[in-house]
Order: sequence, then C-alpha cells, then structure tokens
Amino acid sequence: MAKLRYLLLAIATLRLLRVRLYLQLLGLDRTLRWLQLSGGAATQAVTLTALQPAQSNPAKSDPWRERGLYLRRAARMVPGSYCLARALCLTHWARSYNVDARCVIGVRVQKTGSASTAPDAHTTTGASTLSSEFAHAWCELDREVIDDTPEVIAQFIPLWRSAGMPL
Repeated sequence: MAKLRYLLLAIATLRLLRVRLYLQLLGLDRTLRWLQLSGGAATQAVTLTALQPAQSNPAKSDPWRERGLYLRRAARMVPGSYCLARALCLTHWARSYNVDARCVIGVRVQKTGSASTAPDAHTTTGASTLSSEFAHAWCELDREVIDDTPEVIAQFIPLWRSAGMPL
C-alpha cells in the first residue's frame, strides 16, 4: 500500500511539473491547446444561470479526489504550482482515463464599502466588484468539485469552464 502511495505521488509530481513548465514556457492559451482543454466554440463562458447543483457519485469521484490530494502534496515540491496548474493537471489526468472532467476558472466577488477600497472598482458604493487578484481554478467532475472544498469554491463565480470531452 505504501508503494502505491509513493507511486501516485511520483506520477502526480511528474504530471504537475510538466503542466507547470508548459504554463511557464508556452502560456495559458497554448497549454490549453496542448492539454486539449480548449474547445473553441465549445469552451463555455459560464453564466450564473448555467450553474446546476452537483450530483455526487462517490464511486466515480473519490479516486480523483485522492489524486487531487497527491497533486497538492506534489505542488509543495514544484515551485509555482498554484491552483491553475493543479486544476489543469488533474483535468488532463482524468481525461487520459476517459473521465469527463472540466477545469473551471473563477473570480471572487468582493463586497466593498466604498469605491476607494478596490483600486480597480468601476462601481458605486456598496456594490460588488470583480478583482483580478482573487482568481481561482479548480477541477469538476459532473459539476462536483473534486480538488477543493465546496466552502472555498462558494466564494467564487465561475467565468470559464473547459469544453467537454470529444465524442
């Protein structure tokens, strides 16, 4: 059992290192194309009305949750491996096993007391503002978050979701 854990950690580290290097060298757009996560018109700009409640299927999602934990551990050893690299890596890893996982990128909506508290705010007092410094990425399987907690994800509004797997 211990050998399997070390093997999963090694695989997670190598996959994460590869995605991290591609992000650094090629940028996000070309990395998405390399991972086959960009689907042109099929890539979704998410609206709030498009969000649906998650349908939990533990038999399907639990192995990928475990791999997500190994990616978090591996991220400690690969500098610069933040949420985007982990989410892209886990999504690509799941898709290599024909699991229709999707990478999601969102931003945190912050309630502001006045427009001066948010330097990039274009709204009036008491309104919500989007701040680029509060972005987050995660991986979903059947709209269920598999590499983060629902409490964390509830703070973010999804802006982009990768396309589904090709038929």
